[in-house]
Amino acid sequence: WYFVWMGLLTLIFVVLVFFGFWSGLFLPNAAQEDVGSASSVERQAYMEELLSFFDFPLLEPGSPQEQAIEWLAYRDEPLPVPSKEGGNSNNQYQRVRLEQRYALTTFYFAQGGPKLWSSINRHTWAGWINYGMGVHECEWHGIDCEADNDDGNNNDNERRHVVALRLNPSTGVVLTGESLSTELGLLTSLRRLDFSSQRLEGSIPDEWKALTNLEMLALSKNQIQATIPEWIGDSWKQLKTLALNGNLVEGTLPTSILSLTNLKHLELQFNQKLQGRFDDLMVAIPDLEHLDISSTDLEGTIPSEVIMSNLRVFQAWNTQKLAGTIPSTMGQWQSLEIFSIDDIPDMKGTIPTEVGGLSNL
Repeated sequence: WYFVWMGLLTLIFVVLVFFGFWSGLFLPNAAQEDVGSASSVERQAYMEELLSFFDFPLLEPGSPQEQAIEWLAYRDEPLPVPSKEGGNSNNQYQRVRLEQRYALTTFYFAQGGPKLWSSINRHTWAGWINYGMGVHECEWHGIDCEADNDDGNNNDNERRHVVALRLNPSTGVVLTGESLSTELGLLTSLRRLDFSSQRLEGSIPDEWKALTNLEMLALSKNQIQATIPEWIGDSWKQLKTLALNGNLVEGTLPTSILSLTNLKHLELQFNQKLQGRFDDLMVAIPDLEHLDISSTDLEGTIPSEVIMSNLRVFQAWNTQKLAGTIPSTMGQWQSLEIFSIDDIPDMKGTIPTEVGGLSNL
């Protein structure tokens, strides 16, 4: 019986091998080339168009940039590749569309791609491009867009620009990385960027200078270890909210920050190595509504020459280099709700009686 069973198994094996070769099952490469050779050639040509459009002569193997280009070329639904300059409004938007999709895809791969995102995020839709092939990037989770109606076509929902990235724990997304993606500088319509309470490291890239429409930057409670860039006041003139609290920001406040006259909300607390004068900031931007410099190395006195009539919150507890007295003119800060200067050894004098008239305090 042993030899009978062995002979039967051998016969079955021979039949399966013959069927495999006859059907092409054991020749997947040849079969694939035969079936999809034209598609493969087209995709390769499309990838070369993308490389030319983005001026990539050579990409580092395995880099986020290479992974993004390959995903766009071989897995995503192809987008038109426009000319780099000039053209009509349609050509210009095609350029915007391709750049913003590439920027977001590169950011995704810089964050570890599908393997990392699926392991640290709670929701499957946080996987972005795993569920985004052929889907407009404005439909991806945590992305807000606005339609481009400059051409009068109010029904053209495809002409959408990315105006906000909201990727924080409250949206079910966890980010981690040693650097902030430089490619996000391609999102030139971006107005709001919220990566707060994440695990991000690195510094604000110089490429982000191109985000001239930015109104809010929230990088609070990360591990950003760098200086505030010198160009901030020259490039981000529309900025209204800057939240860098709870990081490792160091160095001196750049002088250009005094040019942010639209700034309303500034949070710098818990950056113990951050230096510079906060009073210059208050004098230069008297319309501030929220200022927190607690537990920093910033120095100065509460200015008496400027009336902060819109300031609702001023916190500077454990700011050891805060000195001087509370000016009587603070009694004219009619919007003030919170004023905290606890644990300041060099503050002197008494609380002015004028402060008693602040009904919102």
